[in-house]
Amino acid sequence: MEKKWVFADGVEATLTQLEQRLVYAGLIEGYPCTRLNDHKIQWAREKSNLTLPPDITPLPGFEKDEPSSFFGKAEKLPDVQIQAYFTSGVTKQSGMCKSSMVITWWQNDYLLSLEDELKRILFIVDWWEFAEEWSMDDM
Repeated sequence: MEKKWVFADGVEATLTQLEQRLVYAGLIEGYPCTRLNDHKIQWAREKSNLTLPPDITPLPGFEKDEPSSFFGKAEKLPDVQIQAYFTSGVTKQSGMCKSSMVITWWQNDYLLSLEDELKRILFIVDWWEFAEEWSMDDM
């Protein structure tokens, strides 16, 4: 039996997929900077219904007084980006059969304790503010 997760407004949903990825995996040239981070955040916004704002920190080893390069300030996102995909049978509009939501956030380590972190996030998220409803015609 699938576990139901409860959102701030009481809607129950099933976690159908959880993706974790290293933010800078595959970075061959350059360094974490404003321009790269903006691109990663924008990509997450395009793929999610809700993107929680990340904590961006100065990149160690770069002086604060160094002039910004073409790429922007040397700064980094937390090490791991997480995307959680939720589905619910609850809908508000007639003719719709499901509602769903994708939430993206960043943290410094892989998500090992799913229970605590998801409860912390879902406690502040209103399902109906961000969820999308869909019907069989949308598939």
